[in-house]
Amino acid sequence: MRLLKPCGDHLKKNAEKNLVMGTVCLTAFLVLFITSVDGLPLYVDAGRYETARGIALGLLIVSCYYFLFLQYGTYEKGIKGERKVTKTLSTSLNNEFSLFDDVNLENMKGGNIDHVVVGPTGIFAIETKYRRGKISYYGDDWEGAGRKSPSDKHESMQ
Repeated sequence: MRLLKPCGDHLKKNAEKNLVMGTVCLTAFLVLFITSVDGLPLYVDAGRYETARGIALGLLIVSCYYFLFLQYGTYEKGIKGERKVTKTLSTSLNNEFSLFDDVNLENMKGGNIDHVVVGPTGIFAIETKYRRGKISYYGDDWEGAGRKSPSDKHESMQ
């Protein structure tokens, strides 16, 4: 099989964006935290704003968890899954087939087609999910694919 377009950077860009956001939140949390501990040289007495500082600390730690563990981890798993599919397709199909990874279409907002295989038997679009369990679909109704349908016309197409 011929790999005509290797994996792009759609997932990588999203992973990096969440890593940066998580790092910013963690840095802000640490700065606010070390200024909150009485007895440390950087302690700042917030007076009547102590409650607001506590709320800010809570929001920052929740944001860190969201960006670093939930979002970043999800995108990293997606990258791993797409690489596995590319490797499997590359070793399973002969040179009559061509593979295009990470295909972006002009009218798609925030999404892509993970893999497009072109060969003598047709053109196949493959959506990769790196999850355990069974994923099935019926038209645009997906079961086991997560919170939103990968083929939802209203979210990805104009």
